[in-house]
Amino acid sequence: MLVDPQPAEKVGLLPLVVSLALHEAIAPHLTDASLLRLKWPNDLLLGGAKISGILLERSLRHDATPMIVIGCGVNCAHHPEDGLYPTTNLQSAGIDLTPENLFRAYAGALSTYLGHWRSADGRAGLIREWLAHAHGVGKAITVRFPDEELSGIFAGLDGDGYLLLQQNGETRRIMAGDVFFSPHS
Repeated sequence: MLVDPQPAEKVGLLPLVVSLALHEAIAPHLTDASLLRLKWPNDLLLGGAKISGILLERSLRHDATPMIVIGCGVNCAHHPEDGLYPTTNLQSAGIDLTPENLFRAYAGALSTYLGHWRSADGRAGLIREWLAHAHGVGKAITVRFPDEELSGIFAGLDGDGYLLLQQNGETRRIMAGDVFFSPHS
């Protein structure tokens, strides 16, 4: 939980911060870390299958101080079979990482990445690093919303962490949505 998260104008970058920290906690345990990719805005993929999801929720404390609750779910030993995406777990991928050790590594990495997020000059670096580990940049994607669906090319992220979707020569900023990749991405 982050109490009175500052800088408030960059709260939209927190899903990237959290996913980078989780990536850093898991990647050293893989024989091929390039298999671990980030899916905008808040999932980790291992070999193209979802291994983790992240949820951030804004709330107010009893004294009306703003806070953000961060939740992460990592499929350590089990994973759901039915869902919108293929899924896997660490154990199935041959990764022997206990939840306690994963949490310890994640907490340390999160502290470091939050420091970058708080610094004025660290935010651009966060976006560059996130994009370096991202799945599907430059590829065809579909972004689903409750009432519509948009398809185009994942053109990157802007300075606020919004997804840039290229469609017919125009670039749209997407603040939130459910991203699906074409079978060849």
